[in-house]
Amino acid sequence: MKSFARVTKLSNIGGRADYITNEKKQEAILAKSEVVDWKPYQNFERANQRTATANNEGREMIIALPNEWSQLPPAELHVRANTIAQTAVGKATDLQWAVHWNHARSNLHIHVIFSERQREKDAGRWDRDIYLTEDGKVARRKADRAKNPDGTDKPPVHRKGEEKGGFTAKDKTYTTKSWLADTKERLKQTFTERWGVNIEKPDYLHQYHEGKGREAPAIRHKNEVIKSVNGRLKDLASVGFSVEKNALPPIRANMKNRYLLVPFLKDGQPQLRRCRTAEEAVDFLHQTKADWSARFDTFRQQPSFSFTAVLEAQRGYYEALFAMKDKRKPLDQSVVTAPERFQTAVDEFLTAKARERALKSVSEGYKGLKGILHGAEKKEAVADYEIARRTADRLGEKVAEQLFFNTPYQRSQFISFPLDCDGKPSSETVEKCREKKSELEVKARTAIENARPDTALKPSPERLEARRSDFVAQMAKCPIEQREALRELLRGNLDGLKNGNSITDKLTKAEVEQFVRRNLPTPAEVQRQQEKEQSRNSRKKERGRGYGE
Repeated sequence: MKSFARVTKLSNIGGRADYITNEKKQEAILAKSEVVDWKPYQNFERANQRTATANNEGREMIIALPNEWSQLPPAELHVRANTIAQTAVGKATDLQWAVHWNHARSNLHIHVIFSERQREKDAGRWDRDIYLTEDGKVARRKADRAKNPDGTDKPPVHRKGEEKGGFTAKDKTYTTKSWLADTKERLKQTFTERWGVNIEKPDYLHQYHEGKGREAPAIRHKNEVIKSVNGRLKDLASVGFSVEKNALPPIRANMKNRYLLVPFLKDGQPQLRRCRTAEEAVDFLHQTKADWSARFDTFRQQPSFSFTAVLEAQRGYYEALFAMKDKRKPLDQSVVTAPERFQTAVDEFLTAKARERALKSVSEGYKGLKGILHGAEKKEAVADYEIARRTADRLGEKVAEQLFFNTPYQRSQFISFPLDCDGKPSSETVEKCREKKSELEVKARTAIENARPDTALKPSPERLEARRSDFVAQMAKCPIEQREALRELLRGNLDGLKNGNSITDKLTKAEVEQFVRRNLPTPAEVQRQQEKEQSRNSRKKERGRGYGE
């Protein structure tokens, strides 16, 4: 599967969510998540708009999926798609997704729509009227407030006592330059480690999104040209031509100016022809097809010019060697489920504490004359309260065991008084539990990243020896004049291999690269070695002649 992930901003998150999940607008929806009510998000963004430009309401990420996943049972596809969506966004809430085929049913993909904000359970209320300046910033002084044409103050955007929006500030992570690259790497690792999906090296030139508008046929025509050009670039790379250095820079530079460069052969040497339109490029591809095919079909029929078997042998050797070096342990599910179990424990504790408070109020209602007149009821109410108190304390101890307190007094206060006067969790309780849950979530993510996947090869000395021998045999078939090109291809292939553990990857790649240098010396290295041998033999003869005299 080729890796693909693209992110765009959304100015109408609700409309886009409806579009990707609407059966009438999409031809083939294979799976989708629960519907999210995006109206509160939209209202919040519009109410907090500070400039003439509308706020960005969310983002959408489109991620390629293996086409074979379309054959999975619906429940399994749903689980995998949900995992991909949460891995991409980095959270499990405030997102919605749908799995689609493209129009030609050649590209299975998932749309993930998400907000850069998160819901807040207890957002609080404004403690004063909030006015804005003419620039849309919060006015700190009365004189800074924005004015109406008649000179009066514009009304406040928030009034004292009103509930706050109920959303956190936007997560700035999504605006950093490294976020998309890191996300692609996380997705690649998830595909490889969890489901054994082989991520292919991307094409040299990307194709354009066709869509369904008037330009779709023209874009499709252009994509056909790009597909053919990618094929020719692969042919050139297969015979040792440095595509990245000699072909891609001019091709990409011309594409920015809407020109297409098509590789062709002149006197047996690769050249580039500039075409102004896709039609011109198609015509030129047809004109040069016979010459190109005759040359490269010959190369493909000659094992000495086809390095596929050597590249596959290197991959096999790398995987077997990695398995021997990999010291990771299987995933500890208790670490993964710890955040959810902790949150459940907190919810049970707070619910029990609320029940304790309610029963205490009931038992205290029997004080005085009422208790004397209703002795049996009072006794039952007090007993119920004591049971609720002991239950709440027991659940509180369970939560407190996972938290850090500076003093025993702080611990007892947490267990005894986690609620405010209004019956809601106190800010200290919420913050302390939130920090602990975040810590557990970090540990869970780290455990997932560092765990040995179920699909990973088990270490086997026999397998390692067999694959090492196969790798040596495949390299031995390469003619000496092609070794330099093969070394370059092997180096690029090795850079693309990754099994999830960076340290083990680095050690394995270093050993494989050293193994290649020993078993596949280039002509220059062979010559240097021969010169060293000749020099060494000459010195031995000189010493032998001296002894004889």
